[in-house]
Amino acid sequence: MFLKSINIKSFRNIQSLDLEFSQKCNVFLGQNGQGKTSTLEAIYFLGSGKSFRTAVSSDTISFSSEFARISGEVVSLQLDLKTELKAELNRKSRSKFFVHEKDSKLTEGYLGKLIVVSFVPSDTEIIRGGPSERRKFLDKHLVDVYPAHLQTLMRYQKALKSKMAILGTGTAKPELLDPWDHILAEAGAQITSTREKFIADLAEHIGAILPLVAPKDGAVGLSLKKTELECELGIPTAADYYKAILALRSREIASERALIGPHRDDLLITLSGMQSREFSSQGQARTLTLLLKLGVIELIEAKTNESPIVLLDDVDSELDEGRSRFLFDVFTEKDRQIFISSTTRSDLWPREAKIFNIVEGQITS
Repeated sequence: MFLKSINIKSFRNIQSLDLEFSQKCNVFLGQNGQGKTSTLEAIYFLGSGKSFRTAVSSDTISFSSEFARISGEVVSLQLDLKTELKAELNRKSRSKFFVHEKDSKLTEGYLGKLIVVSFVPSDTEIIRGGPSERRKFLDKHLVDVYPAHLQTLMRYQKALKSKMAILGTGTAKPELLDPWDHILAEAGAQITSTREKFIADLAEHIGAILPLVAPKDGAVGLSLKKTELECELGIPTAADYYKAILALRSREIASERALIGPHRDDLLITLSGMQSREFSSQGQARTLTLLLKLGVIELIEAKTNESPIVLLDDVDSELDEGRSRFLFDVFTEKDRQIFISSTTRSDLWPREAKIFNIVEGQITS
């Protein structure tokens, strides 16, 4: 797939921008603070319904406006299909999404129309940050491959929020917790099963890429750490989860916290058998991040028969010349559409790159 065009209104420092893209490589060139990353963020939002910079969508709306809009035309080469997507943001209400100008829910027909994988400087937090960063990485790309997974996540989060409200009263009773615990057990088992499958597939793709990216860095291991949970068959069932929740109920009531479930899981990443969060250098963290993202791209292509759109924000400053060259070679070879932001020109960019010079949210040439 590729993004043919985009129209951006009142998003960050971009008041109005209407662009036509190359099917291969597009570069936003300019100094810091001019709108390069914001343009990439708008593309990301159009595809995923959220930002890669903030969890609060309304924060992306220009200060001078109450609304923002992003629309674009996506072309699926596999299906020979053109799709019009639109995202509308509002400071006072939830974002709205449209397919061919018709209202669409993220989970019902919108997600999957424009699949986006981003490389941004903060992505090393997947390696060196807390468990929440790795859970977000997992679930974002799980939804890319299995859009219906978002419905399960939302059902789980809604039940978890209700349970936490009961626990937070300090006088929680088992009969009030039980209905939510049954939902959490069922949805939790589904989430864990999907995560386990995704991790196994991702590890396989990373194993194939590793010799090309970092042949001397050692083997990379991926596994899911399921907090406070034991099960006989490896992947827990709803009954396993419910049993574990009951065993911890008194502790949950006392601590006023939900102590077990996918919301506490972690993706364990090892390099040569060592925990990458604790023992990886900054350079190794960048390499592992690169491996994870390349593995995700390969996995998405294998599962959907479509190449995702790839966003590279300031990648020249994050990777050495050798890895940058490898990265651009991979995208050129596989004919993926890429978008790059940079402050300076690079000889490593594909020759056919379409350059957009951006100043104060406007394209100057």
